Amino acid sequence: MSVIELSNITKNRIEYNNTNFMYFAEYFKTELLSGYIQKIQQLNTENFYLKIKIRKEKENKDLIIGEGICTISNLKTEAKSENKGFALTLNNKLENRQIKHIEQINNEKILLFEFVDSKLYFEFFSNNNIILTDKDNKIISCLLKEEWKDRKIARNQRYILPKNESQNILDYSPTEKDVDITKNLVSNIIKNVNVPPILIENYLLEKRVDKNTFDFKIYKKIVEGLKELYSKIDLKKTRTIIKEDKTIFINLDLNFLDRINLDLNSIINDLVLKKEIYSNENLALKKYDKERKNIEHILDEQKKAKDKILIKANKAKEIGDFIYNNFEFFERLKNEIKSVIEKRKTNEEIKTKLDELNTEYNMNLKFEKIEKEKGKIIFLMP
Repeated sequence: MSVIELSNITKNRIEYNNTNFMYFAEYFKTELLSGYIQKIQQLNTENFYLKIKIRKEKENKDLIIGEGICTISNLKTEAKSENKGFALTLNNKLENRQIKHIEQINNEKILLFEFVDSKLYFEFFSNNNIILTDKDNKIISCLLKEEWKDRKIARNQRYILPKNESQNILDYSPTEKDVDITKNLVSNIIKNVNVPPILIENYLLEKRVDKNTFDFKIYKKIVEGLKELYSKIDLKKTRTIIKEDKTIFINLDLNFLDRINLDLNSIINDLVLKKEIYSNENLALKKYDKERKNIEHILDEQKKAKDKILIKANKAKEIGDFIYNNFEFFERLKNEIKSVIEKRKTNEEIKTKLDELNTEYNMNLKFEKIEKEKGKIIFLMP
C-alpha cells in the first residue's frame, strides 16, 4: 500500500486506497483530458518526482507525479537544470502529444494516460513505478525495472497488469460460491472485490449488520449497497477519516463516516508537497513553522472531534439497543403516558402508574422528570 510519511506532522500518515484513485481518475479527466503535454521535467529533489506541464484551453497545469503522490499543484516547483534518463525519454516521446483518454484500471491504484500512439501507466503500489508503452502495451521505458513470478517490467516486455483475483465492485455480480461461511463478512467481501476494509466496517455499522452472523442474502445485499456507493464519486469534497496514526481519504458521497470535508488536492499541497518539493529558499523559517503548527492543530482538533462523535455514537447505540430489547415495555409505556395525560391525572398519579409498569417488567428505571404539557417523561437507564 502506498503510504506518504509525514515526519513533521506528528506521526500522522496519509494512506491511499482504491477510492482515492477513482477520485484522481475523475478529477484528471475534468482537468486534463484533451490537454497537450508541454514539457516533462524531473524535480530538483532527493526523491523522484516528475512535473508534467499540460496545456488545456490556453491554461497551463502542473501535474506532480512521484513517490506515491499525484496531484495538480500550483506550488512553485524547482526542476533539475537538465533532463536526463527516464525523464528525458518521457519528454522526447510525449512532448506536444494530446491526452486522449484517462482511466483507473480495474478499480486498482493504477492510472492510465493514453495518447494516439502510446500509453503512460502510473502504479501507486509497491515501488510506485511509471511505465511508458506503445499503443499495443509493449514497454518503451520504465522508471524502475521490476520482476515477479508472473510479471516483468522492463524495456521490450509486454506490460501486464498485476494479478489480482479481486474484481471491480462496479462489475461484480455475487454468487453463492463466492461466500466462505468460515470467514466473516468483511473478509468475504475483500476476497472478491477491491473495497477498503474501513469502508465495509463502517457501512456494516450503519446498516446494523453483524459481520460474524450472515448468509448469502445478507452478503448480496451489502455488496449491492457498496456498488451503489461506488457509483457516485464526489469531486468537490473529500471524506477524511483519522484512524489511529493514519489519515485515510474516501471520496465517495457517504453520510455515515466520521469525516471532515476538504479538497484532496489542497490536503496534498498543504501536508505533503509543501514540505517535500516546495522551493522555499526565500521562505522565512518562522512562517514555515507557523504553518506546520497550524496543520498539527487542525489534525489534533479533527482527532478530538472524532473522539467526541464516537462517544455520542456509542451512547446512541447503547440507548437504541436498550429500547429495541425492551420494545414491549416501551410500547406499553407510550400508551400509558398518552392515557394518563388525556385523563388529566396528577404527577403523583402518573408516577404511581409508571412505578407499577417498572415493577411488572422488572425494568428498574429511575424517573427523573414529568412534563405533561409536552407529553414527555425523562428517566435514567439502569
